[in-house]
Formats: sequence, C-alpha cells, structure tokens
Amino acid sequence: MRGACAGLRILDVSSGMAGPMATMVLADFGADVVRVEPVGGDPGWSEPSYLLLNRGKRSIDVDLANAEGRERFLELAADVDVVVETLGAGRADELGVGYDSLSARNPALIYCAITGFGDTGPLAAVAPDDALVMAKAGAFRDQSGWHHDGRRPVFRATRDGSYFAAMLAVQGILAALRARDLTGQGQRIDTSMLQALSWRNHPTIGWLLREGEVLPPDSADGRAPSDEPNSLAHHQDPRGVVLTGMLVECKDGRWIIHAQSEPHFFRAWIDTIGFDWIWEDERFRGAPYALPDQQAKDELVGLIKERMRERTAAEWMSLYLANGNVCAEVIETTQEALEHPQVVCAGYTVEVDDPRVGRVVQIGPLARIPGAPAAVRGPAPIPGADTDSLRWETIPPRERQAPPAPLDLAGGPLDGITIIECAYYAATPLGNAFLAELGARVIKIEPLIGDPYRRLAAVGGGDPVRQLGHNNMARAMQGKESIALNLKDPRGREILHALVAGADAFVHSFRVGVPESLGIDEQSLRAVNPDLVYHYAGAYGTVGPYRRQPAIDPVIAAFSGQTAHQSGAGNLPLTEIGADPTAAAGHATALMLGLTARERTSRAQYVESTMIMSNLYANADDALAYAAKEPRPELDALQLGTSATYRLYETAPLEPGEARAVYENPDPRWVYLAAVDDKRFRRFCAVAGCEGLTDDPRFATEGSRARHRDELAAELEPVMRSRTAPDWEQSLLANGVGCVQADAMSNLAFLYQDPQAKAVGLMTTVEHPSMGGTYWRHAPLLRFSRTPTHARTFCDLGEHTRALLDEIGYDDARSVALEADGVVSWPSTAADRP
Repeated sequence: MRGACAGLRILDVSSGMAGPMATMVLADFGADVVRVEPVGGDPGWSEPSYLLLNRGKRSIDVDLANAEGRERFLELAADVDVVVETLGAGRADELGVGYDSLSARNPALIYCAITGFGDTGPLAAVAPDDALVMAKAGAFRDQSGWHHDGRRPVFRATRDGSYFAAMLAVQGILAALRARDLTGQGQRIDTSMLQALSWRNHPTIGWLLREGEVLPPDSADGRAPSDEPNSLAHHQDPRGVVLTGMLVECKDGRWIIHAQSEPHFFRAWIDTIGFDWIWEDERFRGAPYALPDQQAKDELVGLIKERMRERTAAEWMSLYLANGNVCAEVIETTQEALEHPQVVCAGYTVEVDDPRVGRVVQIGPLARIPGAPAAVRGPAPIPGADTDSLRWETIPPRERQAPPAPLDLAGGPLDGITIIECAYYAATPLGNAFLAELGARVIKIEPLIGDPYRRLAAVGGGDPVRQLGHNNMARAMQGKESIALNLKDPRGREILHALVAGADAFVHSFRVGVPESLGIDEQSLRAVNPDLVYHYAGAYGTVGPYRRQPAIDPVIAAFSGQTAHQSGAGNLPLTEIGADPTAAAGHATALMLGLTARERTSRAQYVESTMIMSNLYANADDALAYAAKEPRPELDALQLGTSATYRLYETAPLEPGEARAVYENPDPRWVYLAAVDDKRFRRFCAVAGCEGLTDDPRFATEGSRARHRDELAAELEPVMRSRTAPDWEQSLLANGVGCVQADAMSNLAFLYQDPQAKAVGLMTTVEHPSMGGTYWRHAPLLRFSRTPTHARTFCDLGEHTRALLDEIGYDDARSVALEADGVVSWPSTAADRP
C-alpha cells in the first residue's frame, strides 16, 4: 500500500525548519519532494537537523536569479502539485517565480508561502527566525524561568513558530488539495511564524478582549497565578511548590515531574509512594487542596521529597506504570527520549544509513495510518545531487469524477467535512478547533457536567473570562457544536452512533480500554459508518509499556527534552509547558492525513497520533542521533540565549519623560539579537562601532564565536547598553541584522496594538452571549486565495443539543424525555446536573 500522499509532486523552495519539516511530513507519506537549493548553498545543511528534515527527498541546484535557472524552475513547476517556499515576502514575485507566474502555467497548482512576520507590515522583510518572532511578540516576557519577573524577558528554547507553521502548512496544503479535487482549481496559501504562535496560548496570559474593554496597564507581575483549589499546577509559577505538580529529585539524581490534576491521579500517586497513611493523619487529610495551613503543606512536601530520594527514577516509574494512574515522567534530554522504553517498544524511531555520517537513529513518521502507511524512504540527499538526473516518477492517472460545477466551498476548503470529537482538555480539542477554521463541522461530545476543562477554567467564581485558563479553554471550544450526552446510557450511545453515521471522522483521546467500555471503539463505530476515519489522538499510543499512562502538558514536555533544554546550563530543572498545543497541532495534521488517505484510496482509515511524537517533532533539532553529532546548543545559565550572537541583551534606558501608552512597558530596555553567521556579525559590528571584534581570532568565525561565547558576550554587553532598545532595533534591522525589542509590551498588548500585528490582522471579532456579546479572538491562521477561512465563535456546554437531536430525527417530546432521564442536557438544565 502507498502512503496518503503517494503520487503528489512537490517542489520545496524552503530553508530553516518550517518549510523543510512540512515537506518532510508529506515525503514520509509518499510525496515525491524535490528540494531547490539556493545559490551559494543552504546554511541549514551545517545543522544536524537537516539530515532529518530533508530525508526521503531529492535535491537540485537551480539559480532562480538568472533566466536559464528561472525557466528550468518554471518548467518543473508546470508539472507539480505543490510548491512550498520560504523566500520571504514578495521575493518569489521579484524573481518571476511567484504564484501568479506559476499558476499561469499550472492552474491546478497549490502554492504555500511561509514567512516570518507575514507578507505585509513594517517587519515583513525581516528574515524568519523563531527567537526574533517570539521576542517581538512579547512571548519572552511571558516565559517562566529562574529570573522571570514579568519585565526581564526569558529566552524560550523550543522553536515554536517553525513547528506550528510547519503543521499549518501541511494542513493547508492537504485542505487545498481537497478543494482542488472538488473544484478543479489550485490556489495560494499563506501563513507565518507570527500567526503560527497563536497555536501556543500561554495558560497564564490572556488574549481575549470583549467589546468595550481596554488593555490593562502593563504590570511587572503580569497576570498573577491563581491559588484557587483545582487550578492546574502548571498554570502557576514553577519556582513554587504545588502538591499536584511536584518536581522531585530521586536517589540517582534524576528528576521526575508530576501532574496530578485529576483527584484520582493524586490519590494514586500518594498510595504508590506508600503515603496512604496521610488520609488518616489530621494534619494532611485534606491534601492536596484543603491542608490546614502553610506549615502543614511545607511539612508534607518535605516528607514526600525525602521519600522520593529513597528510590531511583527508574524504580519509581516502574511502580507508577504498575499503578496506571500516576501522571509523571522523568526529565530527560531529547537524545535520551529516542531511547525511552515507550519509543523503542512502539517503534517510533527509524534507522537511516546516511552517506555523510553513517547510521542515524531519528524520529519516525508523525502518525500511523495502516491503510496508507508512511515510510522513511531514505536519507537526506546530497545537495544538488539530482540536478542532472531529475525525472518525475511516472504515475498512473488517477480515476476521478469531474468536479461538480458550480462549487465555491464558501465555508472553507473543508466545507462538507464533519468531525465528531470525543476528547477533553486541550491536546486534542484545540487541534479540531483549528480545522473548524478551515470549514470543517466539528461536533463536540461532552458529558452532562461538561469537558473538565470548562470546570477548571471557571474555578473561583466571578467573571469567568478573567479566570485563569479560561482563554485557552475558549480557544479549544471555538467553532464547534456542543452536545451534552451521557455515553454510559445506551440511549446516549444511540445518539452518538446516529451522529457518527453522517460523519467523516471520529476523534477521541481516551486511554486504551475506555472506548470499548463506552461503545465508541473502532469496531462499534465501523458497524455504523464503514467509511469513517477513526482517529485515536492519544498521549503515548496503543502499544508499549506506557500505553495506559495518563499525560498532562508538563509531563510530555519533560519526556520530549523541552524541559531539560529550557532549564539553562547548570540550573536545576523547572516545570515547562507547551506540550498540549504542540500535540494539538500534530493531531490536527494527522487527521488531515487520514482524511486525505481516505479520499485518495477510497477506503476507510484508522489514524493514530501521539503527544510524544508531536513534541519530539517540535524538538526536531535534536531528535536524531549519530556517532559524530554535535551537542544541541545549550541555553546559558541566565536563560538569555544559546550564543553570544543569539541572545537577549540589556540596553540603555529611554530618555526621561518619553511618552508611553499605559499598556506598554514604561521602562523597556531589552533586545534580542540574531547575528550568528559571519556576514551578519560583520554588519552588526559595523553598526555598533566595534569592528575590531571581527579581527579577534576568538570571534572571527561562527565556529570560533560559539567556542568563546562567554568572552564575546562580555564584550558585547557594554556595547549593547550604549543605546536604547528602539535605537538598536531600527538601526540593525535597517542594515539586515536581526534585532527586535523584547520587552516593549506583553503578548496581550502586542496582539492588539503592535503595528505588525495590525498589518497582518492577527485579531478579529465574533459574538457569543457568554462573552457578553462581541469579543476579540485570533483570526484564522491560514489564508487561502480561493476558499475562505472563518473565525467561528465559542460554544457553551450543550448549546447545540436540541438542534442536533432535531437533525437526527428526535422530536421535541422524545428530546424532553431524554433530558428528564439524564441522557442529554442543554444550557437551561445543564447547570443543575451534579
């Protein structure tokens, strides 16, 4: 059997991580991907990750700047399905190889452009770079760390913008291919790393504003963490200690992070470590939320830490696995994750013989689709190796009906696709919310008391929009229809089956064994709908020793190497977050691959994706191992950056009395500098007036600067303090050197007030009564030239129950009877349920 993308021809005119990762996913699933190497070579080939990101592709040298090379490219593009480019805003058009030129020869072409800051606005010309985008967007101000104070920014090591942009690109390309099948027309797709950051909503920072509200004043404390009972531990300052999310050292010096957000998780942990006696001790009986005072909490924390030091991390994890309800993981590097017992047993890595470095162990395909399987088809190519021999594979013509006409897919490229979602919290639901933006109809199945995310987001009473976690919960619920349904009742399962009968895909995130108990396993639903795409979007997968383990965001961050990498050289680890939205993007991509496989094979498909694989993809720069591999660049102890020319610097204060808006930082004095390669370092030194540094053997080359990063940083720190942050940004960007203010405003203020955010339209408005009417939300993250995307609104628990029952043929009397029996509920009654 061939992969979901078999037969697709793709020209990859990209560099960095986002474009190559997107085309790698498509290549793994069978697409014929040809890299177009830039003149002078792609500097990315000096990075180990390129051996992973470009596997299974071919490579050609084409000079797009001369007439001969341009004509060669146009000839190739006339016979492909997809072009992916990261040349920069408007650059392809300048070269004569933009969408208009290519589509004139190939009207069915899908053209995907990925930029850093967008294709318009004051920063459109800035080269795409993860740290520059995150710094400018205020994400470094929101990043937790050992020195975080709400003003002094902290570097975030994971390349969020690139990873999320890659997943968006794959989703957009597959959606556009579906639209082409239905309309016969190709189109252009645009996204950016800046837009892609909207995937990663920081749980303690809001993004939602209601009509009439104004941005709050800039605060050194940011949005204060909640101390309310049941608030998630990873929503709070990681430097503190929360019983449900303890980070503990074991006998062997390894650290384990816990995330016992569910009451039965905490009890399982306490019982497993032999502390079940606390339930009879008057001091600790109310743990974890109702301890009598701080002294009791401190005493219990101390006792637990002592207990955890009695065994090694491996011994504790063995006990946790035997219990099956302890949510925890050992903090490890990404290199260690490649040898994790679950990764090895489940076969999540592959071995590739590379002609340059020998045997390479690397992460395998993103998802499993047995009916249209992925496969790594070989190592990354030698750059330019296929220039003279390139021939497209001969592909048998695919039989398909002529597209109906007229058909404009006004609802979006996924107009007509129905997804049934039976999943809680964020890791899976958030991904489906983004597919709703592309036009998919998403029907969310919730228990009568609702997705537990709703309850956690509203703890504490008062205005729910201002409660910790509410903004993220709202994002995961947007664009959906909610039906509150008791699946433990046969009548509830009957309703679900009726909905599934008319659906294209069913998605769940329950651990092994739960679907069977609820009648939502693959076999049961296939009996209802033989053509269904059945998607298990889980944490660890269905095979391996961890298949029954629960997982919450910080646990998977620890597994993937993100936590270890973020902690900084020589520092103790801190709880790190971001694994849930990372998984959501991977799950959404996997579902799109499953839908594509069904369309291209005319067969029902099973799809399995995991949180652990998505998060290893987000750490792709270290998700491969070979004998001579260089270590991953280490974040410094102050968590400022990974080198002297790729880090945060303090600058001079603004002139006294300079006017600042209330939502702006009144004392901004940090910039992020990205001047790693020799050319940009020389430009930086010329602007900064320190040209002598380029003559110093310690700093003359990129390699020597990396070896002497501390000495160079000591030289640059006084230089950077000689000018203000706005001055550095303006002068360096004007000379082609990456440098942006990193503390001008919070991410919340950036979304609404920064000129670049306004230029690309990051925010838009929708309406919902529970938000008080009109409110602002993130605009769709993909833009299609022919099929529109839509920003849809929040859904309340059971808001669409009555309408959905009507749709499947239940009359009012029957619906009311079901409500009275506790089988269904809707907003007027849901709140009364226990």
